[in-house]
Amino acid sequence: RAPPPRHKGLPMSASIILPLKGTKPAELSNALLSYYADVTKSRPPEAAAAAARTLDQVRERLSSIKALSDTTADAAATELLAYERQLAALARRLDNAGAALNVRFIWRDAFRPKQKVEKGDLDWERVCTLFNAAAALGYAASRAFRRGAQADAFKQLQRAAGCFAAAHDMVRPAIWGLDPRWEPASLSPDLGLEMLSALRDLMLAQAQHAFHQKAVDEGTSPSVRAKLAEQAALLFGAALRTLDSQELRDYVTEEGSLFKPADDSWLRRLRAAEARARAIAQEEAAAAAAADSSY
Repeated sequence: RAPPPRHKGLPMSASIILPLKGTKPAELSNALLSYYADVTKSRPPEAAAAAARTLDQVRERLSSIKALSDTTADAAATELLAYERQLAALARRLDNAGAALNVRFIWRDAFRPKQKVEKGDLDWERVCTLFNAAAALGYAASRAFRRGAQADAFKQLQRAAGCFAAAHDMVRPAIWGLDPRWEPASLSPDLGLEMLSALRDLMLAQAQHAFHQKAVDEGTSPSVRAKLAEQAALLFGAALRTLDSQELRDYVTEEGSLFKPADDSWLRRLRAAEARARAIAQEEAAAAAAADSSY
């Protein structure tokens, strides 16, 4: 059996950490209780009122998170996903995804926080929450990767990819058709279909990289490692082709100012990760060929 390659997992500096979307306060509990009273012509039960107030408290707590850290990422991901599930349950019980509540949910673009989008239904709140959940899961995965917990990193990145896929599946029907519920041009760029697909691929690429590193640590055969590394390189390449395209390159580059140049460090980290993934794939292919005496 050929010895494992000498490369290590992507260091923290090369992990692709996503920024969070910021949001403005929204009085969801009052709207829910008023809606209940209007529909039933009765006062909401205390248990329902308490649940509505708790929903507001959860949203307020989540919206106060401005940046993720090693000590907050796991808890943030868990609570964001739980909040999204509550919103989904509410949306199923209300007409037009809760538009009748007349609550305006205002969210900032993750990469360009000066851009804000406001929409009045629960699906918009869910999509934005899923974005932040994916960002939190990605951050938690980078921490797991650093401490050698490759299996945990793989699972968290798979869940992050699932969040972006779910957000894509919600946005697509809302903007397509002759009479779309949301005007396509009204979306913030971070929630465009191309962007969501690319971020899903990015999470899958990092998940595949973690799985490959787990195989290295366990001394898996060179041929299996080569296949895993090749798939990781392909996924990184797919994400990079979209995110480094003419349409999105300037968008993911932080705007400069009179005293500060534009910052493309996020995109440069992605380019470095993709180049490293290709190099690892080539190294593993060579190791597999050597093990099989193919040259």
